[in-house]
Amino acid sequence: MRKFFLLLLLIGSSRFYAEEAGEGAFLSEEIIAKRIHGHLVLKDKDEAYLEACAGIKQFPDSPQIYKAYIYALAEKGHEQEMLFAWKMYQTLAPAQDFRQTIEKMAWGVIEKGAQSTSPMVRIMSILAAFLSQDAKGVSLLAAHLNDSNAFIRKAVVELAGNLRDDMLCKKILSILRQERNWGVYEEAIKSAGSMKISAAAPHLTKILVDDKTSFEEKKGALVSLVNMTDSISHEQLQQLIASPRMGLRLLACELVCHLMLEEEIESLIILTKDSQAQVRSAALQVLGLLGRTPKHQARVLECALQLTSDRDPHVLIPAAWVLTLLDHPRAEGLFKSLLEHHEPTVRVAAAGALTSTGKYGIPLLQHALNASNDPFVRLNAALGLIAQQVEIAKACEILYQGLQEQPQRWMWDEFGIFKALAPSTLTHDDAIPRYPESVDQATRLEILNTLAIMNSTHAQEAIKNFLKEKVWGISGMASILLLTEGDEAALSIIENLIEDPDQQIRIQAALILALWGRGEKAIRTLQEAYPGASRDLKERILEGLGKVASETSIPFLIDKLETEPFQTLRILAASSLLMCLNH
Repeated sequence: MRKFFLLLLLIGSSRFYAEEAGEGAFLSEEIIAKRIHGHLVLKDKDEAYLEACAGIKQFPDSPQIYKAYIYALAEKGHEQEMLFAWKMYQTLAPAQDFRQTIEKMAWGVIEKGAQSTSPMVRIMSILAAFLSQDAKGVSLLAAHLNDSNAFIRKAVVELAGNLRDDMLCKKILSILRQERNWGVYEEAIKSAGSMKISAAAPHLTKILVDDKTSFEEKKGALVSLVNMTDSISHEQLQQLIASPRMGLRLLACELVCHLMLEEEIESLIILTKDSQAQVRSAALQVLGLLGRTPKHQARVLECALQLTSDRDPHVLIPAAWVLTLLDHPRAEGLFKSLLEHHEPTVRVAAAGALTSTGKYGIPLLQHALNASNDPFVRLNAALGLIAQQVEIAKACEILYQGLQEQPQRWMWDEFGIFKALAPSTLTHDDAIPRYPESVDQATRLEILNTLAIMNSTHAQEAIKNFLKEKVWGISGMASILLLTEGDEAALSIIENLIEDPDQQIRIQAALILALWGRGEKAIRTLQEAYPGASRDLKERILEGLGKVASETSIPFLIDKLETEPFQTLRILAASSLLMCLNH
């Protein structure tokens, strides 16, 4: 309806002025500006551009028309002409509030990039649109859910999972039903849960019960169903527990845990005798979390003891964990055997479970720290002791040594409810550039953060070595998904390193602070480093300035729109501009 009235306005105004003033009459500045904006609302960017060009010829000193001209150029994607007009506009109207115009120019750069034939340029534009947290960004994301490039569709689905917009929810549901590319489809399964798309539940349930679906599909569907479930009746839970489908029995375990259904402990005990080790392990983990109350403790202990003879070590691990929490004498021998298992993955998983035993596991943690030959068992034991404030100096020494001596990549590995520091098994992910390296760096930074919190004598040296030896290559996508904010102690150390004589250390420290959104002190360091930086480092600097989101960066970022020859860098500058404007 609004467009209809605008169309009437455009037609009516031109007739009025033609009739009143004659065929050769000039329109006023105000009317020309309104007509340009009217065409833009109607998505008639070609006509808006022609009107604007004619208006500039008629009124070459009009700020009003120059502003409308810039808007038309932004819609057309004429970047250089737009930036030239911007300089003229600033000269003609120095007292104007330029925020709205700068925002329009930034969107012009991003939207032009989104139409590029280059997949990399398109993905950079889509990421910029997401970071804007603006309705325009949501529309651009939705449009690219139909992109011809599967890599781009997957990335957009992953980004959409962080939003709850109705239009995006409908698109994700459509992808679940029609997508043929496995990577995109798998990502849609995850996003359906994080976006709580209830209409996707039947499709996700079908994945769980279908014998032909892969483990990855089942795992994703399980997590998504749990995320979108707010309640379940006793009868519904019983149906899941009694199901012949392993996926639905696992769903029962996850729902009891997720919804904290202590009253369903007795119902879940039957699954500790399940034919599938994965179900037995999941059931016992939930029993250990919810069933240590006086009412259920005896039954839970009985289940754990029965499973100490299980053949699968991934069932023995939660059994040892439960027995430790219940202070049973069989726990020590079982845990020690698992920590010395011939399979490294079992040793690491056992160490991760041991760190979750709290004060009950302190003697075993001390044993692992001192006796194990596996460096990752010792690293996890050190983290467990630090959490309990026991042998802090020695534990910090182990962490410091591990940072210096373990060259392989690190990650956090999850085993049900347990988490362990482990050697990385991650491979390249098209949606996240340098994904394994990014996870390794984020994981190591978390360990460095722990050293700083504990006031370790090695903290500053360890952080300095990290900044000098590691290239901080986390991209915008990875920083959204992986990066966590540092503790004040770590921030203080890194802030001090901004003044380090070594330029690389200064830049890396500034980038970390910026990506934590705490980089007001880092702005000058980053901007001074920009001219001599590599293209890759320039990307990191522009992302970092956007994370800080300071208005003091606006002139610098506008300059990059004008002077950068690379479209991807101009897009990043535009994205950071939007964040600085809307902070």
